[in-house]
Amino acid sequence: MESNFKICPNCGEKNNPQFEECWKCHYSSSKGTISNPQDRQVKDPDILRGLKRLSRLRSILLSVFGGGALLIFVLSGLKCNDSVLMLIFWVLGASLIVLTVMLYKAICPNCGDLFYKWYWIWWGISLPKGTVLDGTCYACGISLSGQLPQPREDK
Repeated sequence: MESNFKICPNCGEKNNPQFEECWKCHYSSSKGTISNPQDRQVKDPDILRGLKRLSRLRSILLSVFGGGALLIFVLSGLKCNDSVLMLIFWVLGASLIVLTVMLYKAICPNCGDLFYKWYWIWWGISLPKGTVLDGTCYACGISLSGQLPQPREDK
């Protein structure tokens, strides 16, 4: 299967031969140039639909996390029954685990790699590329809004 890929002469990345442009640096082999940096918005409806699904899943995860913490804080302040608090705590914990696994197993609709990387979960404070709060693909750098990354200038 590896032989089916073509290699980009600009960045050396493997590309699907059915696409004209490199997914990573946007080098066009027929034109011999990198596409216009001002035109960085994705226009493919399938990719936009996939990014919208990822954005929705990320919003749900962050809402459950923030809303759950607020709910537990409010209910503990109201002197609610301990068994009710524990039930809410365990349901929220299980839902956070399921949503996190779903999000971190999501495939990028642009490059086909994992959108987020597992080991970045614990480094969210420094916001490296590929965290839930960053909102960009770890492999290709596309944002959840559909904005493509700037091409590399080092070659």
